[in-house]
Amino acid sequence: MFDSQYQVDDFILSPLRGSIVGLLGANAMLAICAGLQPISGLSPERVLTQIGIAFLPVLHFVNIPLDSPLPVGLGVHFVLGALGGTLYAVSQMRVPLRQMLATGFFYGIMLWVLGNFAGWLLDRSLQEIVRSWPWFISCLLYGLLLSVITVWVGNRKSTFPDVLD
Repeated sequence: MFDSQYQVDDFILSPLRGSIVGLLGANAMLAICAGLQPISGLSPERVLTQIGIAFLPVLHFVNIPLDSPLPVGLGVHFVLGALGGTLYAVSQMRVPLRQMLATGFFYGIMLWVLGNFAGWLLDRSLQEIVRSWPWFISCLLYGLLLSVITVWVGNRKSTFPDVLD
């Protein structure tokens, strides 16, 4: 049914591997914010606290009694990172390197756009953070990290057996 010149039924990452890669990407986003903090003033703690503040009303609505925004923000950040990696894994098929990197770049931009939309819906302070240039760079590098690790796994996949599949 497909008229693609590529093998479209061959996913590179399993959903589990994708979620692991997404968690690595979420960690990298925080590391980038920490590295850029001296020149940007945006700390990972501030990012996670604002995410937590934005999501605390949601947790209270579903009767989860958490009151500390930092752990809530950390949990939300990692869950969304793993979810993004899983979505990438179940949608990224084997394509040439340039297309895979372009897809990762696109994922980063879409993450930034969706973050802006979520910030607009949930909390104005969160919107200020997700519109900042350090967060934009973090989102781009999250998407590129997904694609680079996928390329690396794809190159090793023919050599090593799949333990996590």
